[in-house]
Amino acid sequence: MKKILFTEMQMLIRLRDGVGLRALGLATAVIALCCAGARGQEKVDSLVLSPEQAVAFALERSLVLKGARLGPKIASLEVSAANTAWSPLLTGNVGIADSRTPPLSVFDPQAGLVRREITAGAAIGQQLPWGSAYSVEWGAERLTGNNPLARLNPQLTTIGSVTYMQHLLRGLPIDEARANRLISLKGQTVSEAELASTVADTTYAVLRAYWTWIYARAYLATEQQSLTLAQSLLRDDRERASLGKIAAVDVVEAEAEVARRSDVILSATKDVATAEDEVHLLIFAPTDPEQSRPLVPPSDLGEPDVPVDSPQETIARVLDSRQDLRILQIALDVDDVTVRHLRNARLPDVSLSMSYTGQGVAGTAVPPSPGNSGSTGGNFPRSFSSALGDLVHSRYPTWSAELSVSVPIGKSRASAEAAKASVKRTQDEITLRSAEQQVITEVKAVIRDVDANHQRLPITANAVILAERRLDAEQRKFVVGLSTSFLVIQAQRDLTTALEQRVRSVLDYHLSLADLQAVQTISLPR
Repeated sequence: MKKILFTEMQMLIRLRDGVGLRALGLATAVIALCCAGARGQEKVDSLVLSPEQAVAFALERSLVLKGARLGPKIASLEVSAANTAWSPLLTGNVGIADSRTPPLSVFDPQAGLVRREITAGAAIGQQLPWGSAYSVEWGAERLTGNNPLARLNPQLTTIGSVTYMQHLLRGLPIDEARANRLISLKGQTVSEAELASTVADTTYAVLRAYWTWIYARAYLATEQQSLTLAQSLLRDDRERASLGKIAAVDVVEAEAEVARRSDVILSATKDVATAEDEVHLLIFAPTDPEQSRPLVPPSDLGEPDVPVDSPQETIARVLDSRQDLRILQIALDVDDVTVRHLRNARLPDVSLSMSYTGQGVAGTAVPPSPGNSGSTGGNFPRSFSSALGDLVHSRYPTWSAELSVSVPIGKSRASAEAAKASVKRTQDEITLRSAEQQVITEVKAVIRDVDANHQRLPITANAVILAERRLDAEQRKFVVGLSTSFLVIQAQRDLTTALEQRVRSVLDYHLSLADLQAVQTISLPR
């Protein structure tokens, strides 16, 4: 393959006769000033920019990408938030109470009952990711008062309990917490796919802007060559007219051609500046120092990579790497989780609960009242450590087991939601299959564009060579008086058209390669 764009244009654009510019009116003067200013800018503080550098600048400095890169971090925090459903919960309490009640019983003192208590406790509980939960509780109390029936004063008690609950049907394979966690994990994958899509979007936009800028520069060079040829013909026509060899109308015709080419160059110069500004906008942030530096392409842009994969291999790779298809597939996975959860939620709620409680007591024995010589029982006084020993050694145990069943009567809301979720999954699957068909069609069209634009390169290059030969022949005939200025101008226009088509074919080929690169990740803008 021939060198692309600038290398090719430098080979094809051959300026004839080495003539200098003459003052041909205000338009030509303005063009000369514009071109001289552009060349001066390129010499002073210019930034040589290749397409790879342009993409690298954009990926590093794009504000859009900086915002998009926060998406996976947010999704990761959402996963962490979902995981908190199984975090243990530790609670504690300390309390004090004092109460006085009037005597309501024949055993109550005449001054009334006095009760003072100090309590403390702690508990830890946790939901487990297999449909169960547990809790461990401990409490202690110190009780004093004047109750004549009390055996101990002060009375120290401690109690500890362990409870475990297991779902046997609903909530066993999946519950709301596990469904939320699975969905948040899928959301994290979606955020990664969206970031990859944003990177591909940015890369695609930069490459299109870059090659459009290159095309604008090459187009301007083509029009400048056309103007030089028109000026050379005008000079020759004026010399021949002064010698009476041609009519004055031929000079007017040549002057009109120079004016027309001057107008085209003014427009092309504006397009170059606009295209360069677009590249600046895409690859630099507003505060970057490079924002104000003029850009120039490298002297040799190299040769583009020619696709070697077959269409079938390309399509297979695209179906696996397209981020929009990946997001649709994740939506199907989320639907599967939702359907699974809702179908489980419509089952009867059967749960098994087991608990164990141990107690311990200590304190100082109250002496028997007159007329009551009963024993206080036990070895008193006892310290609080003795009560804890009762708890540890299960001196006063209590245990229980319970099987509970809850069955909805009639159609439950969960059944209706499960049916709706199942239909939605079918709808999303159809959407995914339709998107795959559209992707295949889009990829085939891009592959055809790449192939067609690649075939145009030698055709347009040959057209330039033939147009140059025709112009050379027409000029030779004009020198010996066998042609006219009109035919020479027509040959110049044909050469300019061939050069424009050549430049355009190179641009179209690069744009189609950018399309092929982007279509493997994202859908192309319509």
